[in-house]
Amino acid sequence: MALPDCLATITAAAEGALAILSEVILVDNGSSDNTLALLRNWARLQKFNVVVIEELKPGLANARNTGFRQALGEIIACTDDDCHIAKDYFSSLQNAFSRHSGVLILGGRIELGDERDLPITIKLGDEIKELGPRTMPSGFIMGANLAMHRKIFDIVGPFDERFGAGAKFRSAEDTDYFVRARALGITVRYDPEPMVFHFHGRREFEDAKKLYSGYSFGDGALFAKHFIADASVRHHLISNLYWGLRDIFRRKSSLDPLLGRKNLFKLKWNFIGFLFFVRESIGSDK
Repeated sequence: MALPDCLATITAAAEGALAILSEVILVDNGSSDNTLALLRNWARLQKFNVVVIEELKPGLANARNTGFRQALGEIIACTDDDCHIAKDYFSSLQNAFSRHSGVLILGGRIELGDERDLPITIKLGDEIKELGPRTMPSGFIMGANLAMHRKIFDIVGPFDERFGAGAKFRSAEDTDYFVRARALGITVRYDPEPMVFHFHGRREFEDAKKLYSGYSFGDGALFAKHFIADASVRHHLISNLYWGLRDIFRRKSSLDPLLGRKNLFKLKWNFIGFLFFVRESIGSDK
C-alpha cells in the first residue's frame, strides 16, 4: 500500500517547515478498505493541523474540489497518494511562488520514484517556463505536483468533475483547468525546484498503453469542450490529425517502441473522446 509511505514523506517535509505550513487536507474519495481509519490515525500523530474529509462521490476532480473548498491557506498544493514529496518541498514551493508577483498556477518537477517502473507520468526539466498562448497544456505541468494561489479557485471555479480519474472522461481535469485559467489571463508556470517522486508501479507495456489511451481519450473530450472558444486547442487538434494520418505511412523500423504508431494511437482515442463528449453534451441538453 503506497499511502503510508506518501504520508511519511509529508510528515518529514512538514516537521521542517512548521512556520510555512498551515494545514494538511486529506480527502478520502469513497474508499472501501481501512484507508479512512489510516488517515485519521495518522492525523492524530502529527504536530501540525490535519483535516480529514470524506468525499463519497467518486472522481479525482471531485476530491480536489472538496479539498480546495476546505483550504484556508493563501497557497494550495496537491499531490497523489502514489507520490513522495521531497523533504524541502514546502520551502521550495515558497521560493517558487516568491519569484512571481501576481497570482499563479505552478507545477513542479516529478521524478521517477522506482527505477523499475517505466519512465512515464514524470515531468523533467531544469528551467522555469511559462505556458504560452499557443501551447497545449497537456503535460506542461501535472496534478501530481500542482499548486496555486487560493484565490484562483474562486476566479476560475472548480475542476470540471466530468474529467479526471474515476470520471466519465478519465483524465485531463488538470489540463482543462489550465486552459480555463489561461483564458482569464492567469499565469501557468513550471518550476523545477518543488519536487515529488512518482511511484506509479507500471512496468508492463500494456499498462502504459491503457494509461495513454485514457489520457488521449480525456484530451479528445477536452478538444470538444474548448474547440470553439480556444484557438490553441483547435490548433493542437488539427496538428494531432496531421501527425496521426502521417503515421499511417511510417516504416515499422521507425515506430515508437511502446505505442507503435504513436500519433495514430493518440488520434484514435482523441476522436473517440471527442465524439463521446459531444454525445454526452447533446444528451444532457434533452
